Amino acid sequence: MQTKHIVSLLQENYTTIEVQFRETQQKTYRYKALKECNIEVDDYVVVNVRDELKIVRVNEVHEYPKIDVDSSIDYKWIVQKIDTSAYDQQVENEEKFLLAMQDVERAKQKDEIKEHFVGLLGDNTEAVKLLEQAVDTLNKSGE
Repeated sequence: MQTKHIVSLLQENYTTIEVQFRETQQKTYRYKALKECNIEVDDYVVVNVRDELKIVRVNEVHEYPKIDVDSSIDYKWIVQKIDTSAYDQQVENEEKFLLAMQDVERAKQKDEIKEHFVGLLGDNTEAVKLLEQAVDTLNKSGE
């Protein structure tokens, strides 16, 4: 048993996770992570690699720490889980806004078409009534 792993055996507030670096997608690396971080598969976490912070994707979260006490590997801690909730919310808000703007544009175009035909046909004429009936018929579902 490697002496450096004694602390890992005595700690109970963590688990291990498997992560994948973008550059080495075929290989996974094992890190220690506090349970309170609530890390899940496909989360992104920050790890320290030779004094450089890197973002990696989580491939696996172990129910219990998987530490090979006979290994010479120096299991490192993750720095933190990346919380993308504010980013995700902002992207969703923008997507909703863009969809709403498409609805606004469609409504504007519809109003312009109606105004154009009413301008050609005159207000409250038989032709306008026929146009409205035709539009109503167009919008009916298969009743």
